Amino acid sequence: MRLLSLLFSVLLLVGSVYADENIVDYSDTSLPVLNEELRNLHDGIRNTHSIPSGGTAGQVLVKDTATNYDTSWATIPTHGSQVFTSSGTFTAPAGVTQVCISGSGAGGGGGAGAASNTVGGGGGASGKCLTNYPYTVVSTTVYTVTLNNGGTGGVGTGSNGTAGGASVFDTLTLAGGLGGTGGAATAGISDPNMTVLGLSIAGVLVLSAGYGQDGGSGLFGAGGAGGAPGAGGSAGGVGVIYGGGGGGGGGRTASTGWSGGNGTKGIIIVSW
Repeated sequence: MRLLSLLFSVLLLVGSVYADENIVDYSDTSLPVLNEELRNLHDGIRNTHSIPSGGTAGQVLVKDTATNYDTSWATIPTHGSQVFTSSGTFTAPAGVTQVCISGSGAGGGGGAGAASNTVGGGGGASGKCLTNYPYTVVSTTVYTVTLNNGGTGGVGTGSNGTAGGASVFDTLTLAGGLGGTGGAATAGISDPNMTVLGLSIAGVLVLSAGYGQDGGSGLFGAGGAGGAPGAGGSAGGVGVIYGGGGGGGGGRTASTGWSGGNGTKGIIIVSW
C-alpha cells in the first residue's frame, strides 16, 4: 500500500508539471519528503533482495536453503588426486564432501621350498584391491592413511610366507594378501581356496608336478610366482608393483629349501 501511495503521488506530481506553466514549483516543500520516501523504499528493496557482500575471486553464489534470496558465496571444489605409497594424512579440500578411493593391501610373502626333495613353495597373493570406491568426507577434515608392510617370505625348510599388512584410509580397510604355503614332501593341494582375482587368496601347491602355484593377482600387483622344483630352484623374487605377492622359493636337494620372497607394500589413491 505504501508503494502504491508513493507511485500515485509521483503521478500527481508529473501531471501537475505539465498542467502548470511554471513547470515545477521549487517552493513546494513536499518534494524533499517524497524524495526521501522513495530513497528509503529503494534502500529497503536493495537490502532485502541484494547480492550478499563479501566473497572472493572465483567464488560463486549458491542457495543455502529453499527460502527465496537466502544465498551466500561458496568456493567451487577443484578436482585432483593424491597418491599414498607410504603412511600419511589426507586433508579434504574445501567444498569436497565425497572422494573416491582406489588401492590395494600389501602382498603376502612366498612360501619356502622344501629341502631334500623337488617341491617349490607357493607364491604369495596380492592384497585385496578396489577402484573408485565412493567415500564420504567432511570438508577440510584431516584423515589418516596407513600402509603396512608386505608379508615376509618363508625361511627354511618348507615354511609358509606371512600375510601382507592392510592398507587403511580412515575406517576403510584393504586386507593384505595371504602368504604362500611352503613346499612339502607329500602329494596333494595344501590350500583348497585356489586363487580368485587377488582377493587375499594365497598360492597353492600342486605337488604332483613339483611346482608351487602362483599367488592370485590383483589390480595393482601380481601374485608371486610359484617356486620351481629340483636342484635348479632358486630363492623367491620380491613382489612387483604395489601390493604384489612374493615369489615362492624353489625346491632343492640340499638340507635347506630356498626362501620365499617378500610381498610389497600396498597403495592408496584418493581422487575428488
